[in-house]
Amino acid sequence: MATSEIKRGLEFWKNIAIENDFREFLFRERNNNLWTNNRLFAAGLGTDPMCTYCKIKSGHTANRESFGHLFFDCSITTKLINQAQIHVGETAEKDSSLFRTTYWFGTGSIVDENGTENVNFDWAKMLFWEVFRYRLWKNRQYRILPNIEKVMREVLFGLHIIAISSNKWKQRLLTTNYNLGNITAQG
Repeated sequence: MATSEIKRGLEFWKNIAIENDFREFLFRERNNNLWTNNRLFAAGLGTDPMCTYCKIKSGHTANRESFGHLFFDCSITTKLINQAQIHVGETAEKDSSLFRTTYWFGTGSIVDENGTENVNFDWAKMLFWEVFRYRLWKNRQYRILPNIEKVMREVLFGLHIIAISSNKWKQRLLTTNYNLGNITAQG
């Protein structure tokens, strides 16, 4: 992991007012230590390694619930990501490397007219997708098949709480090119 990513992570961790459950999720997610069904099964702590969302949707599945499957490849997650992209005005294709780096790290590359690649970091995009993945995780824990309206409401509410708790984060959320509605209108 690059030093700049570690510094950003530490700044994010220390300078944001978030609930302990979200803080624990961030720590576990960034350290690839979430107890997915596949991991629970491998450790002898679970009885079924298959994807929770896929099972709720169809009653059975051949997809193991790995970290990558749950947060990116699952058909339910893919549908939610595509719909969330529309809500916030994200134009990169879900399977493009540009979107993948935005989704996972809040960074994207822009190639200028000279062919030089410039890395662009957006705190608000990183925060949006972190809260998005957290809400997917919480819905999974409660065995609830999420819909985009519910997830977006939860994400925007989480961002609003963060915005009203810190002027620094409010400004970061206001400067994104994502359409976050009036998330920071109060406070």
